[in-house]
Amino acid sequence: GACQYSGSGVVCRVPAGHYFMMGDNRDNSEDSRCWGFVPDENIVGRAFFIWMNFGNMGRIGGFR
Repeated sequence: GACQYSGSGVVCRVPAGHYFMMGDNRDNSEDSRCWGFVPDENIVGRAFFIWMNFGNMGRIGGFR
């Protein structure tokens, strides 16, 4: 399969032209872990707002 499971976690190789989707409620979401990879032609929306960008912590403040 495309995903390899081990005691230290899961590694998935996402095929070209596909995406691995994760729900915002990780413990109770039916996402790519349940349904598999999503072909890019099935994605019709565009993000218009980013709530938390962990690549730029200045946008949401620092850790104290």
